[in-house]
Amino acid sequence: MPPDEHELRDLRARAYGPNADIQSDPVALARLSELEAAHLPKPIEDATDVVRADGADDGTVADPTEPASERSPAPSSAEPQSPFLRLVSTWAGRISLLAGALVVILVTASTVSWFFAPHPDARLDRDPIPADGVVFSMLDFLGAEVDVSTLQRYEAQWGVEPWYFEDEYGFQCLMLVIRPSVVEGANCVPPNVSLFADLTPWPRIRGEDVEPLPDGSILRFHYRGDRVEMFVYPASEADG
Repeated sequence: MPPDEHELRDLRARAYGPNADIQSDPVALARLSELEAAHLPKPIEDATDVVRADGADDGTVADPTEPASERSPAPSSAEPQSPFLRLVSTWAGRISLLAGALVVILVTASTVSWFFAPHPDARLDRDPIPADGVVFSMLDFLGAEVDVSTLQRYEAQWGVEPWYFEDEYGFQCLMLVIRPSVVEGANCVPPNVSLFADLTPWPRIRGEDVEPLPDGSILRFHYRGDRVEMFVYPASEADG
């Protein structure tokens, strides 16, 4: 045992032993303090004084013996939220998401219905030609009291002239005129009800250069306001 440790042991015995007398010996007491201080363990370096190589201040101690280039970066304290999570984190975001989903559903349903719905065989736009004696004679034949200001002709198709008018009861009417003196498929409905008129064609309606439709076929003229749409429903041979 080194001499200073022998001396420290003896002084500790005088200070802490059963016959302690060091308090009456200032020189021995000072020597004890000196030796105690010399034999204390070295203080451990404060981890907060060690500077991380990447400059992070999250309390992680960097190994000073490890090269800075080989140290793994410190993990982020909080992972960034995805755009979807940020959107649904508020009521306004949820409402916006719901509204967008409804729009997509409506657009999809409209697109699907358009693909599967029957499409007209002809679109007949408004025709500015005014009503003549033939038209008025057909109206007299039908016994209709017509608001003349509502009379509207649409483009002819296969010799059939669609005429729209409103009667004295406010009903909407569609009359199909075949010149020189035939009226076919006149129909009247209350407002806001789908308006159409049907006729069963015969060969001369189609014209000489067009194959006639089978017996029992139907031409349907749908009134759409700014136009009339014509649908052709050929009868099958089995129906004949």
